[in-house]
Amino acid sequence: MPASDTSDLTAALRAALAAGTRDAFAALLTADVLWGNESCSGRAEVSACYAGLLAAGLRIAELTESDDGHLLLTLRMAAPDPAQLTFRLTPRDGLIAAIVELGRPPRVELLYFDGCPNHETFLPHLRQLLAEHAVTAPITLIRVEDDEDARHHRFLGSPTLRVDGLDVDPGAAGRDTFGLQCRLYRTPDGTRGVPADEWILDALGDPCHHAGDR
Repeated sequence: MPASDTSDLTAALRAALAAGTRDAFAALLTADVLWGNESCSGRAEVSACYAGLLAAGLRIAELTESDDGHLLLTLRMAAPDPAQLTFRLTPRDGLIAAIVELGRPPRVELLYFDGCPNHETFLPHLRQLLAEHAVTAPITLIRVEDDEDARHHRFLGSPTLRVDGLDVDPGAAGRDTFGLQCRLYRTPDGTRGVPADEWILDALGDPCHHAGDR
């Protein structure tokens, strides 16, 4: 991509970010744009992911042009969950064709209570699943001790797996059955005592999930 075209896109992106609207950002995307490993694709889905970041309180920190023709965009997220995110943007024909987040491993938390048989078998499986998909994020183990602790952690049962603070179970939102209990999941393969692998991989690789309400 010619340097002048990259500069034009940089200027247009700065203006779109300053505008702070989904439509302004969507206008700079190719029709087949990808965000992440194809988990968000197409202008409508990717602009929805951006809208999720807007809702979470993003603030532009820096936008630079790299030597290899990419754009590097650094954003800061506002409280109550402050974070700094860096993205590599791939230009094509004066628009953004791909967006990849760099350098921030996901936060993986496994909540359980002592003696839960499903947790004991799930943990080694989870470690193997992460290794097979080259996910290097550490697993934080959170032991829930009693019902009060369960309410504090919003614990729906053992095992509960969260990525960046969100339950990997797509059906968990809005539930409040907190307590020391074994958890059952209604997965595509039937009712099981552990979450489905596809839910875990979606949560690890899907920026739309990460940008949701925390």
